[in-house]
Amino acid sequence: MHAATLTRFGKMRMAVDPRSEAGRRLRDIAAGCPSPGNAVGTVLLRNVSVSFVSDHSLAVVSDVSLMIRPGEFVTFLGPSGCGKTTLLNVIGGMLLPTVGEVSIDGVPVTAPTPVCNVVFQQHSLFEWMRVADNVAFGPRALGHPDPRGEAMRFLRLVGLEDYAEVYPFTLSGGMQQRVAIARALATAPSVLLMDEPFGALDAQTRSIMQEELLKLRHSVAPTVIFVTHDVDEALLLSDRIFVMRAAPGGLKEEIAVDADLRRSDDPMRNESYHELRQRILAQIREETLKVFNRPDGGR
Repeated sequence: MHAATLTRFGKMRMAVDPRSEAGRRLRDIAAGCPSPGNAVGTVLLRNVSVSFVSDHSLAVVSDVSLMIRPGEFVTFLGPSGCGKTTLLNVIGGMLLPTVGEVSIDGVPVTAPTPVCNVVFQQHSLFEWMRVADNVAFGPRALGHPDPRGEAMRFLRLVGLEDYAEVYPFTLSGGMQQRVAIARALATAPSVLLMDEPFGALDAQTRSIMQEELLKLRHSVAPTVIFVTHDVDEALLLSDRIFVMRAAPGGLKEEIAVDADLRRSDDPMRNESYHELRQRILAQIREETLKVFNRPDGGR
């Protein structure tokens, strides 16, 4: 039965080329004709496990099943080494699960796909390209009729249109990450993966970037899957938080965050906020201690 399912999924994969799908969405948006493909972003994981040893005896991620709804902002939170980034890589197709299946909008993910884009902790911009060319790179590759215009549209969204002709190395760290986010969004991805994108920034810049990301959610609204070690960041940004178990990584607890927390002037003064924060910290501490108390010291 399992083999038959994989065969069926393989045929579905061949029938829907994600490159042409992403390009079609871009062309529809440029023509002012949004299509049903623009309101997508359902991510489904079924019994996903990942092991990096040949006999599967050491699982990094074990038996993860979840569904992420279109436009949702979901965060993976947990101790170091619990498999947060591994899960992100599996969803994005950069890593195949040892066991289980991942799909985006019903199409199995078996390789990196342009319907899913990534923002890393380090910006990964093309240093030899000007800012506008960096952002236009994806739309141009996908056949957008006006890649430069699309790049400028997203640079305006992140407040950097005046820096279109400069090179990335001339920008501050926060500005570079804004360019990276603009580049990721410029291909109209169904799903945006963010792997500690603000982790290398100073506290003040990080706070501003969090506010900017919340604003972008209202204007662009892809499904966002976010990885962080910062509990406050997760609470301020997320619709749902998945606290992960220590190795083998898995989902320990799902926590829904009330949207009213994000709308309040000072959410950190809210009693509910502090209750959630303490609950999450206790869960992470519990998982971290499990690793430290293992006979092998977590190795």
